[in-house]
Amino acid sequence: MDAGDISQNFLGGLFVFCLLSFYLYESIFPKREKGRRFSERTLANINIFLLSLLFATFCKVVLITVFSEKIVNIPSIDIRILPILLQFLIVVFLLEGINYYFHRLSHSINFLWRFHKVHHSDKVLDIFTYFRHHPIEVLFSSFVILLFVELFSLPIIMVSIYLVLNNIFQVFQHSNIRIPQLSTSFLNRYFITPDLHAEHHLKDRKRSDTNYGTILTIFDKVHKTYALPGSKSEYGIAENEYFGERIDSLLLMPFKK
Repeated sequence: MDAGDISQNFLGGLFVFCLLSFYLYESIFPKREKGRRFSERTLANINIFLLSLLFATFCKVVLITVFSEKIVNIPSIDIRILPILLQFLIVVFLLEGINYYFHRLSHSINFLWRFHKVHHSDKVLDIFTYFRHHPIEVLFSSFVILLFVELFSLPIIMVSIYLVLNNIFQVFQHSNIRIPQLSTSFLNRYFITPDLHAEHHLKDRKRSDTNYGTILTIFDKVHKTYALPGSKSEYGIAENEYFGERIDSLLLMPFKK
């Protein structure tokens, strides 16, 4: 086992540890009323995640093969000649920016919204909402990330670190956890916290079209899409777009009018 394998195993273990920790935390200290743990909804969310994972893994292998074999020749900018700290900062801000703009486009372009609304259709916001993404949306986002990784010759280990942090923050954001107000007020300035992301999941589109960032608030603040939490409201999407909690309903949702 080489150093790369050890690093990947460590990062994978770190993510699983954080996932289980947030699950335990929200089970003991929930902020909102807890949803049923093993309902049709939670099972559908886990199943669509597993399906997305299989689909995305296959597609990533195909895309990586296309890029590595130069079947598609993309001119690249090699940042690996820069100091390591600067490389990492570039990776974080570049990928965070890409995620922000792709997320924002997923709300403003109807074709992308059809797939992204599967995630937003969850009427309960907790750790299981993290798992709820349509496989085709996962494919789109994976393609965009891999394209920029190739374009800038981003170091794979740094990309892996960012992606693990990205997913840990996504678990954190969706968790139904109680955080001391003083800590939340400080964190809200710099990071997308559960309170900020809860605002993004409201049924009211005027309020949910905010806080697109994954880790940092800087892009939301620059583009004036940053919004502090307001009064409590319902989560989910418009009733005429909602088609139930079964996994087949979630998979077919983007194709229904």
